[in-house]
Amino acid sequence: MQSEIKNLMQKFDFNGQSGSLQYWELKHVRNEWVLTVAVQPFLSTNDDEGLENYRKRSLKQRFSVGPGQLVDKEWFSCVAVQTRVADQRTSHNSNQFMGQLVVPIFVNMGAHQILLGVIELVTAHPKACYIEDFNQIYNLLKNENLETNPMVTSTLA
Repeated sequence: MQSEIKNLMQKFDFNGQSGSLQYWELKHVRNEWVLTVAVQPFLSTNDDEGLENYRKRSLKQRFSVGPGQLVDKEWFSCVAVQTRVADQRTSHNSNQFMGQLVVPIFVNMGAHQILLGVIELVTAHPKACYIEDFNQIYNLLKNENLETNPMVTSTLA
């Protein structure tokens, strides 16, 4: 799976903006489902201290995200695992210093859609909308025989 995610990241176009992509892998560890970025693909424009600090904080995290479990809504990737839809935090959200887009990644196994993890785009400054970034990630996923669900059209406060 890492090779598909690396391919996606290498082809992603930040369009001249400061940003990073990180992959939150969903894996089963000791009878629980956890979400982590440790030893997972990562790509950054490497030009923003806030993005670097966010990455460092992310590397220290490991979230339990099983069914019925409360998740820390500060960590948007956890919300995407529970809702199973892509979502964005934009300049329209109060107290939003960086922008975010989270995109859950699935593979089809017959009639079942299996959640593999979440691609998170973090931008140094929030955009008004991340639909173009979502469409780019959607198409890159499709090229790797992976899928996602539609993006939420409203934003979280």
